Amino acid sequence: MDELIIQVLLGEAPPSVAERVRRWRAESPENEEYFRVTAWVWSLTEPTENAGSAEPLDPAVILRAAEARRSADAPSGVVPISHARPRSWKSKRVVGWSVALAAGIAAVALGVRDRAPPSGAPPTAVWSAPATASRTVTLDDGSFEKLAAGSRLETWISRDGRRVGLTGRAFFAVAHDPARPFSVRCDGVEARVLGTRFEISDMNGSVRTVVVDGLVAVSNDKGSVEVPAGSLAQARPDAPPITETPEDIYAALDWPEGVLLFNGTPLGRVAREVGGVFGKTVVVANERLRALRISGTFEQQSFEEVVLALCETVGAKCALTEGGATIGG
Repeated sequence: MDELIIQVLLGEAPPSVAERVRRWRAESPENEEYFRVTAWVWSLTEPTENAGSAEPLDPAVILRAAEARRSADAPSGVVPISHARPRSWKSKRVVGWSVALAAGIAAVALGVRDRAPPSGAPPTAVWSAPATASRTVTLDDGSFEKLAAGSRLETWISRDGRRVGLTGRAFFAVAHDPARPFSVRCDGVEARVLGTRFEISDMNGSVRTVVVDGLVAVSNDKGSVEVPAGSLAQARPDAPPITETPEDIYAALDWPEGVLLFNGTPLGRVAREVGGVFGKTVVVANERLRALRISGTFEQQSFEEVVLALCETVGAKCALTEGGATIGG
């Protein structure tokens, strides 16, 4: 279990590992304390945000330190605080792919200026990206998030709910959990996830919410509005949010390099987004395959690598063509 815990703390755990660790922690108070002490030791031994080009710590170093300190008096209520320098993903082909047949997962992209704790409590975890590169991590609940360069994320995740505060911009693939609502505050605007994928960004004093899937409830002190898929909302401090429907919702997303994070997303939609990012056409041969739900992230993979990974995940044949690909058939 130690190695799996370290994967979670490093932000490199695939969904299956993150879920396994989450369930193990919930099994007993002893397991939860074991996790917290390991996270505490890790926060003391990892590099600082200003570590420059220093290499990330070997997980074995963290494990040895944790083992040595577990018998010591760790502070009560310790929480994982992460500032580790992100690893390079260039040598990795595909990270954390699985087919999830459960329904209703959300993905979120946000840009937040106001990240005050929801109740004054310290965050359960903190991540940051360097000034010159983005960073993708896995949250404690199995969600994925991609931080834009120079961004910082704080989370308050408990058995009752999940709240985040972000300085900068990020894209989330949020694990579905009806018992723990997911919400985000951005410069006085609150967005509550109702089963969706969306982007929020702070744009010259106006908070913009772009909804790709599902439905998002956006509110501020002046009013509230529900934003359906294919629409966006603008919210200024002195007026209630208003909605509009752009001609191309994907063109409204603020990710020039593309972003491919999914959590329980139907393969049919995954195929459309992969095709849009690479400027190709991806056809899924039948309805059964289109309905399968995909969880995972892609970082710096080629079009061929992404398609082949999808085919391997769902156990289907692939046909690559000059203009795109066919999955199944």
